[in-house]
Amino acid sequence: MAFKKTIIGLASIAAVVGGVGYYMNTPNSNVSILQHEANNLDRDNTLVFCIGRSPRALSPAIVADGTSYNSSSRVIFNRLVENERGSTKLIPALAQSWEVSDDSKEVTLHLRHGVKFNDNDIFTPTRDFNADDVLFTFSRMLDKDNPYNKVSGGVYPYWNIMGFGSLINKVEKIDDYTVKFYLNQPNVTFVSDLAMDVLSIYSKEYADFLLKEGKPELIDQKPIGTGPWKLDQYIKDTAIRYTINPNYFRGPAEISTLIYSITPDPTSRLAKVITGQCDFMEAPNSADQAEVIKKYNLKTSLQTGLNVAYIALNNDKEFLKDVRVRKALDMAIDKQAIARLVYNNQVVMDGHVLTSTMLGYDPNLKVDQYDPEKAKELLAQAGYANGFDIKIFVQPVSRSSNPNPARTAELIQQDWKKIGVNATLETTEYNEFIKQTRAGNFEAGTYGWSGDNGDPDNFLTPLLSSGSIGKSNYSRFANAEFDRLVTLGRTTPDTEERAKIYAQAEAVFEQNQPFIVIGHSMLLAIMRPEVVDYKYTPFGFVEFYGVKKVDPSKQDISTND
Repeated sequence: MAFKKTIIGLASIAAVVGGVGYYMNTPNSNVSILQHEANNLDRDNTLVFCIGRSPRALSPAIVADGTSYNSSSRVIFNRLVENERGSTKLIPALAQSWEVSDDSKEVTLHLRHGVKFNDNDIFTPTRDFNADDVLFTFSRMLDKDNPYNKVSGGVYPYWNIMGFGSLINKVEKIDDYTVKFYLNQPNVTFVSDLAMDVLSIYSKEYADFLLKEGKPELIDQKPIGTGPWKLDQYIKDTAIRYTINPNYFRGPAEISTLIYSITPDPTSRLAKVITGQCDFMEAPNSADQAEVIKKYNLKTSLQTGLNVAYIALNNDKEFLKDVRVRKALDMAIDKQAIARLVYNNQVVMDGHVLTSTMLGYDPNLKVDQYDPEKAKELLAQAGYANGFDIKIFVQPVSRSSNPNPARTAELIQQDWKKIGVNATLETTEYNEFIKQTRAGNFEAGTYGWSGDNGDPDNFLTPLLSSGSIGKSNYSRFANAEFDRLVTLGRTTPDTEERAKIYAQAEAVFEQNQPFIVIGHSMLLAIMRPEVVDYKYTPFGFVEFYGVKKVDPSKQDISTND
């Protein structure tokens, strides 16, 4: 099948702008959130974020996607440690300090005092955050006998991807404000791992209350955390509203009300920003730039992201088992055309899995270049001189690593045809897409990954280790030497030695070409001129704590956004 190409210009944006007002004013109780309840809200202190789809859930433990984390862990929750805003630097959060044993198998954390959990319409906390909340959060996923282990399906995808169940032996409460993690093997990345969204801290008191009420599933449907905002209302496929946590331990946010307007079409998202119905939008089309931004006096934020877009090749399929075939498919792709037509050249295309800012990145690593004639030779050597048929499974949503997977697949389809490989494009809804991929029911597909802590292990282990097959190693690559290297990297405390190990692991990747690296997307956001002090996270997440809205005429011209 082929995907229709969408060309977005000023005329089409103007047409959408003209239609947005009707949608916003249509009598419908489901759009009350989007109408901002003008009589009750201070519009100057309300920020509306246009997002592309509904979150899979508002509970970070049970999901593994950026939209869900942006809508939950980055708003409602905190973690024991976190990353400095706009940086990969670790900073204290719910834990104010920590120590790691010499053998990297024990981590002791000293918890912050006086942290308040949020409330909601059915529950008001009676105590501050303490060690019991940490133990409950980890026990839910670690202990099959925990009464919450099977709640909401009992599936913890990112917990499983990271192998925390086999890594963590136990979590011990030393006192109300001290906890200790015992690991089954040395792991020098564990403190960084604690900053991951999946390890956001839940309230044990709330969990106990819901259990007594016979409604444990509400822990994931009406979540409570310690974050800067609390969930107020959610209408699926329409909008989410959050109100301020006045007791936030870092101080109340500048923005009192957050509204996430769920708007699948990127042209409509941009139209809402232009008309002021949204202040900020994610995942713009590459065409939604330059002339449009200038014409409507919009602002942008552009930052190199810790991500990788790639084409997974199912290494279990007979014709893809041959490395010559995999290399031929890579060398046949004109990636510069993809950079221009999909990313508007806002992408780094160097053939590496790791980004250039990560430990172990080797600028001298030789990677294959665009060479269709060489690709034909490799296919002939592998016994496919006349090519073959292949299906490309196309991700149905845009993501920070790839703003347009469908267009990417179309361009690859055209390139592969030139070497005799006939590709057909298939897609399905997102949950089914992930389910079929993890089961290995595909040949090739468009995928992406965004790091969570800046460590190379967070890229190489989930994407390429044999232990991640059926989880996030979509190419089903299994290589004993690669596994040995990433295991060694996790257990080696010396930074220089770790860098050498990960450089070797990337070299093994290049020799075997289990998947095709497209590139590392730069992260673009478009916002109205009133939005000040926004910082994109390197991980591709969106955070509004620290952001404020200021009349452009009153802004200091030295403000750096």
